[in-house]
Amino acid sequence: MTTPFSAGGSAIGYLYQSRYALYLLLQKIDSKVSIEKLDDVAFEDGYSPAELLQLKHHLNTSASLTNACSDLWKTVRVWSEALKAQVSVARLTLVTTSTVPQDSIGYYLKDNLYREPMKARTMMLDVIASSTNQTNQAAYLAFSILTPEQQLSLVENIYILDQSPDIVDIAGKIKGLLALSVRRNLIDALYERLEGWWFHQVVVHLKGQSSGTITGADLSEKIHDIADQLRPDSLPIDYHGELPEDPKTYDGRQFVKQLQIISLSEKRIELALRDYYRAFMQRSRWISDQLVSISELERYERRLHEAWEEYFEILTEAGIEGLTSAELETKGKTLYDRLMQANHLSIRQGCTEPYVLKGSYHILADKVEVPIGWHPHFKQILEKFKGEQQDEKLAPTSY
Repeated sequence: MTTPFSAGGSAIGYLYQSRYALYLLLQKIDSKVSIEKLDDVAFEDGYSPAELLQLKHHLNTSASLTNACSDLWKTVRVWSEALKAQVSVARLTLVTTSTVPQDSIGYYLKDNLYREPMKARTMMLDVIASSTNQTNQAAYLAFSILTPEQQLSLVENIYILDQSPDIVDIAGKIKGLLALSVRRNLIDALYERLEGWWFHQVVVHLKGQSSGTITGADLSEKIHDIADQLRPDSLPIDYHGELPEDPKTYDGRQFVKQLQIISLSEKRIELALRDYYRAFMQRSRWISDQLVSISELERYERRLHEAWEEYFEILTEAGIEGLTSAELETKGKTLYDRLMQANHLSIRQGCTEPYVLKGSYHILADKVEVPIGWHPHFKQILEKFKGEQQDEKLAPTSY
């Protein structure tokens, strides 16, 4: 539902601007682009802007770029003031999802055989002379105070690109440009990860924390990086730096209890929660993106279980009868440390991110049926723990 105060249109406009900049840079991969610096989007060549772009997105599919349209004149105002400030620009492009009517100003500024900048300028002066549109007055003034030579120079550099793909369709165009980077069934996985990285770059850029431009070289490097992770022998890693929102929600979980009974430090348990969270999220996303199947995850868990089983037997084959509590805990820690460092147990040869292995072991330690454990007597201790929990639930409430 929209309200008179809804900012949906503006929000989509900003998203469109960012997504379209990605689309443009993919086509000019040797270039540098800035956003909301010199204009909505600008390609920069050395110290001078080579092209400025204004982007106008409309949810209304029948929108039209008429002669008195505010989209047109707001753009003309921005560029008139830039010219007045002696900004040197090779090309000025207005990208709009609107349609340009025939025989209009925009019609004669399109990049085709019907282009007539001189005629467009004459029509612009006619609009200024006859229009009573108060909204456009500042724009009319900005254009009027230019010299005739400046007006013609400005108009000769303006290009109108109408009926441009909207915010949804532009995603398809971007995927088309990525088609040769990965196999067809992996295009969506590449696109989603690339756009996530791109939006982060845009935020950093807008906060002024970057060098001033986003380079095509960085974009190209990122595409290759993601494509490498999507090779058949690898998998993408998406949750570096992610942390569970509320670690307390894990209190009482079986895998946490298993760490507590070997007296692992609070800090190491905190790290274990982090690995569990990242692995859980990562595995869910792989499944959602159809990058791994349930059966592949089951085969991976079987390998982990078998490795745990072997190490567990090695650790306990000398006998554990008569050992003190501290000695049993030490054996549990030894087993835990050994498996947390078993880097050879990767899900795929090229996917060696540690949180996948560590978190997957915590997922196994959390299973109700056939769990793994670290303490030599983990099964008995967990049974006792469950019994105590059950007794607490059945205990009568005192008043």
